[in-house]
Amino acid sequence: MRWQFIMIGLLASSVSTSALSRDFFIAPQAGYSAGGNIDLQNTQDEVRQTLKIKETQNFGLKLGVLTKDPGAVYLLLSTQDTEFQQSGEQASPAGQKLTLNYYHIGGSLYFSDGPFKPYVSASAGATQFRPGGNVSNETRLSFGLAGGAMYQFNHYFGLFAEVQGFATVLNSDKSLFCDGENGCIWKVRGSTMLQAQANLGFQFTF
Repeated sequence: MRWQFIMIGLLASSVSTSALSRDFFIAPQAGYSAGGNIDLQNTQDEVRQTLKIKETQNFGLKLGVLTKDPGAVYLLLSTQDTEFQQSGEQASPAGQKLTLNYYHIGGSLYFSDGPFKPYVSASAGATQFRPGGNVSNETRLSFGLAGGAMYQFNHYFGLFAEVQGFATVLNSDKSLFCDGENGCIWKVRGSTMLQAQANLGFQFTF
């Protein structure tokens, strides 16, 4: 929970006193997540393999404030219920249920003041891996880039579609996904995990 409180605190500090007179928004979204490969090595037999995250739907929420650029500053919460898959026959955490969470602070820049608003976004924050059972949770630094478009029906309501990419930093040679029975038998052999999302959502401004 520490990461969540840090992200919320940073977002609050980024909104100055003058921004209190601006428009705030809430934007629920849903979509599909793809990608997410992690190169692992078993420390017991030195076998290397790729652990994959199964492609499934995701749900998210943005909370933010509009700026005069025009643009927005926001807090992004995104979650995906999925499971690990593996390539190869070696034992691994494959089949293990996994909740993958992103906690990001970001900013968007709109390219139009009209009702149709193409935009780009960039964000940074944390990726949290929450496997089931006795396997340890892991939290890593991550970054995001997105592009999309929103149609603003009126001042208070808009519909948007976007493609979002995440890059999670993994420290090579560090232990990952330890459990109470086997200890830390897996080491990371890659430096990043890449994942993409395609999302649709609504934005409510108030």
